[in-house]
Amino acid sequence: MNRKMMRLRSAIVGTALLAGVIAPIATAAPASAATSLVSIGDSSAVEGNVGKGRSISFPITLDAPTTVNVTVDWMVQLGTASATDVKDFGGGFKTATIRAGKVEAFVNVTIYADAVVESDETFQIHILGATNASPDDHMADGTLIDDDSESTSTPILGAGGGSVHEGNLGTRQGKIWVTLSAPPLTQVSVVATLTGAGVGTYYKAFAKTLIFRPGQYKKAVVLTIYPNISNGGDQVITLALSGATSGVNVMTPSVENTIVDEESSSLITSIDDPRLTPEQVLRAQALIDATTSALAQYSSFVGQTALRAALIAHGYTTVGDSGTGFEHFINNTFINDGIEVDATKVESIVLQRQPDNSWVLGSGMYILNNGKTMANVPEIAGTFTTWHDHQNLCWSGNLIVGLLVNGVCTSGVFRATAPMLHVWITPQVCGPFTGIEGFGGSCVH
Repeated sequence: MNRKMMRLRSAIVGTALLAGVIAPIATAAPASAATSLVSIGDSSAVEGNVGKGRSISFPITLDAPTTVNVTVDWMVQLGTASATDVKDFGGGFKTATIRAGKVEAFVNVTIYADAVVESDETFQIHILGATNASPDDHMADGTLIDDDSESTSTPILGAGGGSVHEGNLGTRQGKIWVTLSAPPLTQVSVVATLTGAGVGTYYKAFAKTLIFRPGQYKKAVVLTIYPNISNGGDQVITLALSGATSGVNVMTPSVENTIVDEESSSLITSIDDPRLTPEQVLRAQALIDATTSALAQYSSFVGQTALRAALIAHGYTTVGDSGTGFEHFINNTFINDGIEVDATKVESIVLQRQPDNSWVLGSGMYILNNGKTMANVPEIAGTFTTWHDHQNLCWSGNLIVGLLVNGVCTSGVFRATAPMLHVWITPQVCGPFTGIEGFGGSCVH
């Protein structure tokens, strides 16, 4: 379920090709109604010029408290930010714990200050898995705001925004770091005011004075977010910074924070869903039609053996199914040709085992170019078209031979995948674009 605020643009090229590097869409891992759902919110922070111990905080939240501890494995995936900007643990992972009866823990990622004039830099936090809860919104965007283009002889003061999921039970918090670009020589104060619609219902408003004593350069502002089960949509609240003393230059007079409404973001599983725009319906139907037409060349082949032979003859190789009932074939030529979302060059085709143990053509699957991340996926039909990736598969050549467990492959070598999108020609409970993952199959929304 995609629950992030998105800035989208889109394009159709002809009827069979949808293309373009378009604004971010994110997807989530499978969720079960029988357990609490765990989500992570976006965050941003001003990078600063000097000073150790700077960090950016991401809220990991449950929709409701549990009676046991919940552990959540997470990892950093670098984007435009590099290992000199943010600590990425060398590709490893960390574990956050939400204590029994609580609904939240924070992921704190170390960031490194510099004095280089540059663009804002981005990275992502991925939830790899959880115990005693089901991952829901499993990816967060992190942004490092560059403050070096500000020309001033005094410290620069700024803050970053973010998002937090409201949940159904249990008050939770958001955390905003208000920072100075360098430790001040004299005391600095600034007034922080939180305002927006829905005060008292969605959040607690405040106005407080933050005091930075000589040598101090960071203060955490904690937001109190109230649970809500109504379908009221996302709420945007604003943290304003004013009245800074000691000649400090305020780089971000106001920053927006989003309270993500989980009730208004239910699954879109049908092209008839009224939440889809006419343009999204057009794009989705065009992709379904083009993919179905492209796969029709295999319709005369019956059974797994015949289908396998036909796919191999067309340049596809199997990655196996490992007992999941979904055997994925990939075409490395199409994956590396620089062409994306083209029905004449479908990067992967999936065979699906039926209840009677026969095999049929299940889906065509589009895979973005190597090196792409979830920040690069094209907008087609919002959350109806469910892009997903895999951050826990281990490989031997082109075969999936194991899983990443506690940061170690059970067999083979870990390799993250580029984002991918199924177009199913067999009926699926969660719609024609549902992400059914080879390991732990379920709806991915």
